[in-house]
Amino acid sequence: MRTPLFIVLLSGAPFVSASLRAQQPDTLRDTAYVGPVVVTATRSPLARDRVPASVTVLDGASLRSQGITHLADALRLAPGMAVVQSGSYGAQTALFTRGGQGNYTKVLVDGVPLNDPGGTLDIGSLTLDNVERVEIVRGPTSVLYGSDAVTGVVQLFTRRPPPTGVPRGSLDARGGTYGSYDVDAEIAGKVGGVGVAVGGAHHASRGIYAFNSAYRNDVASGSGSLEPWIGARLRASARYANVSAHFPTDFTGAPVDPNAYRTERRTLIGTELTQRVARAEVGLSVASNLADASVIDPANDPGGTSSSLTSHTVRQSADLRLSLPWAAALSTTLGGSVERQHQLSPDADRRNAAAYAELLRNTGLTTLALGLRVDHSSTYGEFGTYRVSVSRLFPGAIRARATLGTAFREPSFFESFDTPFSVANRAIRPERTTSWEAGLERALLRERLTAGVTYFDQRFVDLIDYRFAPSGSTYENIARARAAGAELELHALLMANLVADASYTVLDTRVLHSGFDPSPFATLREGGPLLRRPKRSASLGVAYRSAGGAFVDARVAYVGEREDRLFHGAPTFGTEAVTLDPYAKVDLSAALPLTIFTLSLRPLSATLRLDNAFATHYESVAGYATPGRTLLAGLRAEF
Repeated sequence: MRTPLFIVLLSGAPFVSASLRAQQPDTLRDTAYVGPVVVTATRSPLARDRVPASVTVLDGASLRSQGITHLADALRLAPGMAVVQSGSYGAQTALFTRGGQGNYTKVLVDGVPLNDPGGTLDIGSLTLDNVERVEIVRGPTSVLYGSDAVTGVVQLFTRRPPPTGVPRGSLDARGGTYGSYDVDAEIAGKVGGVGVAVGGAHHASRGIYAFNSAYRNDVASGSGSLEPWIGARLRASARYANVSAHFPTDFTGAPVDPNAYRTERRTLIGTELTQRVARAEVGLSVASNLADASVIDPANDPGGTSSSLTSHTVRQSADLRLSLPWAAALSTTLGGSVERQHQLSPDADRRNAAAYAELLRNTGLTTLALGLRVDHSSTYGEFGTYRVSVSRLFPGAIRARATLGTAFREPSFFESFDTPFSVANRAIRPERTTSWEAGLERALLRERLTAGVTYFDQRFVDLIDYRFAPSGSTYENIARARAAGAELELHALLMANLVADASYTVLDTRVLHSGFDPSPFATLREGGPLLRRPKRSASLGVAYRSAGGAFVDARVAYVGEREDRLFHGAPTFGTEAVTLDPYAKVDLSAALPLTIFTLSLRPLSATLRLDNAFATHYESVAGYATPGRTLLAGLRAEF
């Protein structure tokens, strides 16, 4: 496939940005990127143009205007993020940030970690219902968030009550191709001085296969806030998701099973109490992640065999911190946390504790953040991390950034404890990385154009691999790898209410020391790339919003070549190294106000979403089908 012309044009951009300016009025705001304050990159909130990190902020309302309902589709808009889905809607979906492993990105919802112990993460069914914004921080962030935050952090913030107390809400309904439909409702306001925001949604589809690929996802979420006494603030949030995804595919991707399915019920609960004492602030956060998951494969024929695998996972944590402002531009945050992790199948329990400190200097034209953290685990002992980040504004509207830091991923329960397929390795260590990055960003034409470039380099050490042995298989630290590249990003205000954004990512990954599999088809083959990471990827979007509320958005996503492994069934059951072809996919969305049907609400809007408009055939995972052209139409009411 020939490289699209816009990719060639992007590669010649003078600067790139790992983050976009967001200080423009709402009428000029980019349809995807907003957020004057970022709280995920440091312990203290910072204005977007002062954050010394690679940050992208996605606005929830803008994503909904584009008809994007799932996090996986939203993350495709950000540079450095590769999303890989193995089949139909609700199928297992991995996120590779800056070429890292699929368990190297920590995902949080209002501060509650979504990852299972050991970083295991499937974002295929994570929706954007009732989400106000998504903050993406690329780079090592374990110094703030502990294990799993190796190459980045993605945090979803749910909708907050309006400051005026006037109730606001919305109702969406749409349907279309593959028997897909979505219904969601949100409302936010104040009740007796307590700010409340709640939402509910139902997503369903019969899937892309001829049989057994139905998907259903029911989501309920809510948040509340109040000031119980002088100087205090209490916030709480909860989210419940009940997912069912049928899959007809076997390990080769072939649709052969008429009744296999998996379920997941996950509850996230988080509370935060802060108290101001003079200029200092004390905060206590408590988080809980409860998940029940099953994979069930009933017998295909009378008298046949059936199988099932269930798991119950618990992550509960508490974090106590003290923020001390020493001067107008200097502050220190000291804190500690404890966490309990528990899982059935295998039956495992782990207790973690951590102490951390961050020094933040934000004065004049310079922002400096220095963080240190020490984690202790009942299974792998102590592990220390650090991060140094600096940002500096120069004449000519140029901003330079640099970061040096370390991060880690703790072993999963399957890697640390006895299972039916392995024996526990008490000497196993966390996987770790040392990373650095440097970037430039520049605003031009009175900030109508923002462009920049970021280069990053990461070394992954002590990668864990499965070692088969007749006397007892184990997981052991052995492999090493490297991922380096550049992220380019461009944002332009073309004219009133017409904006464009573009990104281009160049990535080079390499296994420096192989795993235990000596075959040329091994997953960790020395000298070979890390699998399923595109060497080139890009996106280009243009959006228009009229003063009357009409909205049109067109986006092109390009994914370059990436190496994968194709598995074969009977009689060989072999593995074949393959290179997946590059592809470009066009998505269109629009909303048209129907002012004739006001019904005491804001005008109703007709919505339209056309995914893969030109029916591009591509594979995200070797052997697995992907959706073709998908049309969804519906109505939206806001008040």
